[in-house]
Amino acid sequence: MKSLEKTCELYISPIKERNIEKFGHVSNQCECCGKIMTDGESKMVHMNTLWLVMENTILTDEDAVNHGFESQGYFSIGNSCAKKMKKQFIHN
Repeated sequence: MKSLEKTCELYISPIKERNIEKFGHVSNQCECCGKIMTDGESKMVHMNTLWLVMENTILTDEDAVNHGFESQGYFSIGNSCAKKMKKQFIHN
């Protein structure tokens, strides 16, 4: 059984598509808003294959499986976008 209370939707900024058009797809881009991030400006979220953010207590692929999910991996988000999400879903 999936522990959906251990997940939330990823915040998506309304300007994400404009930023992707402006910057293209690059490795140091915020997953939420598409802005380019500088060193030390990012947090991480652990996504599952349903594209939901998992709580920061779910650290490994095995933890994800134990909650009924499959890990999609960790993705970078900028500090300003991280503030728009609940703290228990953000990894430093």
